Amino acid sequence: YSYSYVPGDAFYDQAVGHLEASDRASLMMNQSAGAVKKTSYGRSHVQTSAGTLDAKWVLDTRPSHELVEAAETLQHFVGLHLRFDKPVFDPSTVTLMDFDVPQDHGLHFLYVLPFSETEALVESTFFSANVLSQETYEDYIYDYLKQRFDVTESMLADAELVRMERGVVPMTPKRLAQPESPVWHKLGTPGGFVRPSTGYCFHATGRFALENQAWLKKPVGAVPSIRSKALDWLDKVLLGYLNRAPSEAPEIFYSMFERVHPDALVRFLSNVGTMSDTLAVMLAMPVWPFVKEAVGQCFDFSPKLLKPSSGLRED
Repeated sequence: YSYSYVPGDAFYDQAVGHLEASDRASLMMNQSAGAVKKTSYGRSHVQTSAGTLDAKWVLDTRPSHELVEAAETLQHFVGLHLRFDKPVFDPSTVTLMDFDVPQDHGLHFLYVLPFSETEALVESTFFSANVLSQETYEDYIYDYLKQRFDVTESMLADAELVRMERGVVPMTPKRLAQPESPVWHKLGTPGGFVRPSTGYCFHATGRFALENQAWLKKPVGAVPSIRSKALDWLDKVLLGYLNRAPSEAPEIFYSMFERVHPDALVRFLSNVGTMSDTLAVMLAMPVWPFVKEAVGQCFDFSPKLLKPSSGLRED
């Protein structure tokens, strides 16, 4: 397995290019989509700023504030793509999760994806209930660069900010109820595509798109499931434990990467793991703390976390 970096703008431009080249598709750019109403003849009407569309299928990936506000845990992050005029990074090494950083705002790690000795994406990521200010993430990134990579204040002042990324991902097995109309399907984050324990979504979405395409051609039985309910429950147990014992996260993740075969771990994180892969990950975890958490989840003994503030909507 290789670690791949896919620029969002290149991916988007390629998708738009394929659609524009097709004589079986049309794009309605810069238009808004509103209400979706079920018709008496088994189709749906979609209200848009360009008029009403009559649709055999509606695949809806619009972001949902309801999911974010209902989530007990959010993955929130800021990443800075920086370019220095001196060598700083080791381009052969990706830092996926460095937990040896301040944990005063919840479970926190730094991520470093180098493109060369002078250029990298450095990201400050949290698993917690509340989004922080932009300045807070940036301060953690700058402090990390100074401590880990011996970057000086003058180097930071001269560094080029190539781009900045920011995101808030609801990490919860909760999914929005599917609409009443059988031809209207929620996909993406509202459809539960985001893996609760990791926030991963990209790989699984591509695979599900192919499975859903086959189902749409011959819609027999239920819509293909993105993930099993058992896996969602295991993720809920893990997140519940980490919410109450964030200081244990570094040891848990280190143990997982150390004791589980890399191929099995990649499959597990990418939603294509076998039962043996899942068992291997479970065996790498501390037994009794997770047994207690699992019992608490079953009987709803787990304390509730504070919901994100209403200010999250503006972020």
